[in-house]
Amino acid sequence: MPNTLVHIAIQSPASRIVARDTDPKWIYAACILPDVPWIVQRAVGTLAPAVDPVQLRYYVDAQGSLLGTLVLCAAISLCTRTTVQTFALLGANAVLHLALDALEIKWANGVHLLAPFSWEYINIGLVWPEDPVILVLTLAGVLVLLVQARESVRRPIGLLVPPAPRIAAAVALLLIYLIAPLFLMDGPHEADNHSLKSLSQAEDRTGLYVEFDRARLVKGTEADYIVGITRDSVLVEGTLSAVPASVSVRGVFISDDVLRVTDFRIHPIGLRDALSIVGLAGVALIWAVSIGRVRSSLRNPS
Repeated sequence: MPNTLVHIAIQSPASRIVARDTDPKWIYAACILPDVPWIVQRAVGTLAPAVDPVQLRYYVDAQGSLLGTLVLCAAISLCTRTTVQTFALLGANAVLHLALDALEIKWANGVHLLAPFSWEYINIGLVWPEDPVILVLTLAGVLVLLVQARESVRRPIGLLVPPAPRIAAAVALLLIYLIAPLFLMDGPHEADNHSLKSLSQAEDRTGLYVEFDRARLVKGTEADYIVGITRDSVLVEGTLSAVPASVSVRGVFISDDVLRVTDFRIHPIGLRDALSIVGLAGVALIWAVSIGRVRSSLRNPS
């Protein structure tokens, strides 16, 4: 999945072409909404490590699908002055966001555009996350934030305290967004998303093909190990790197405990996450300043 700055670089100009007067900060919010489940998942994994990482990933797969994101878009739109226009903006950008995600090469990963009817990944896979074109678009995203910063904070936010029926509808949609994934987790499991169904088989997995997306490569005294979503160590045949690394791997189990790697890619540790944090921080700052201006105007009406 491209980092947040890449989404801003592409989705902001695209949205302004379609609707020239669109408030940039709402476009930025639209760029982030499909990633909300994945951001929360990172937080839960760090703050509550006792939570089963496999079940958490299945939950996030369902919540982060196109349908799940559209439910969140609808809930937010009900709290704005221009509900239909806001939903159109957020929903269209959700589709564009997931389409862009599908363009990156992400083994054992992809987007769910047709869930819950199909849990098979859609992954076109054209470029790696650290490809030069991604880095160029990342810089473009920074420029977009800087160029549009003044306009972003000066535009009215457009939120409102909705009447009771709208509040009820928004709360109902938010509950659906939070609860419905609990009943859909069998879908990602049966589709073997992230190869988790295969990896969860502690026995009888000889001959199974699996993939890892940016797993942690650990250097043992006699062999290398891969630590993925399940947090279990998988012994790999041969040496992938001279030092600990972040790796994407494809391979086949030659025994229940040993994986023969057929293809792998070493990634810069933490680069994508760091760039996304920069993008998220920039968007958060713009929204914070915008909200601060509204509060200031309410305290000091002219």
